Amino acid sequence: MEPRQNANMPDIKLTARNALRILSIVCALLTFLPAFRISVMGQSFKFSAMKIAVGSEFYGVELDPSPLWALTLLIPIGIIVVLTLKAIERKKESIIALAASGLDFLLWIIFHAGMKDKAEGAFSEVDGLFAYGFSIFLLLIMIAASLLVFLGKVQMDTDLIEFFSDGDVAKKAINQVSSAVGKASDRVSKLAGEISANTAPKNNAPMNNAPAERKCAVCGAVLKPGNQFCTSCGTPASQAPEEEYYDEGPAFCPTCGKKITPGADFCTGCGTRLR
Repeated sequence: MEPRQNANMPDIKLTARNALRILSIVCALLTFLPAFRISVMGQSFKFSAMKIAVGSEFYGVELDPSPLWALTLLIPIGIIVVLTLKAIERKKESIIALAASGLDFLLWIIFHAGMKDKAEGAFSEVDGLFAYGFSIFLLLIMIAASLLVFLGKVQMDTDLIEFFSDGDVAKKAINQVSSAVGKASDRVSKLAGEISANTAPKNNAPMNNAPAERKCAVCGAVLKPGNQFCTSCGTPASQAPEEEYYDEGPAFCPTCGKKITPGADFCTGCGTRLR
């Protein structure tokens, strides 16, 4: 005798729609985890996308909010809403999911490239952490899944487990999508580099004028900006050497935007005097 199925249990399938919803939820959550590490003067600072969006503190300096970073959270939420509404046609669902996930992927690449450019001008380094790399990986999967639906290889309500169990059909469809995604990814990376170069800050002088590290005159412990006494031995900070500033000049020409060699007095691109 076959066991009876519980009539009240819903028939849960890993459809393309459900897979995109799950991936979107994970992408939204990843925006709250550290995605980048900035290293400067031997110290490291970790930032999440949302921390950058609402503003944060870096090396004792309050950073202005960057609202555009909030898009990395709003786009996945938008995909979830679209895939939940029943009023949208299935064909349009795949187009919206494909465009949104592609835009989110592009934004992460551009933001990362922009941070690396700024860090280079401020003599610091930026590394992508797990949240950044995993977001890129999940977005590529979302792009591939949306493309499968858009090309008609699967439907939004197709059970992906059954689809991939048919090896020949799945392999052929995946090869087509992988080729398309690979070409698109190359174009996006190239476009992101061009956009980042064109939108690079014209003058990074405030970041280049970072305060020199101060040390206690008695025990040699590092004194943080604003400390009046050494936290290790109690010696007044006034006995430590005064803060000095490195004046390397602007990192980019304010006239033509050309990158400037540290210490240069004139721009080699247009001749503008920098000091």
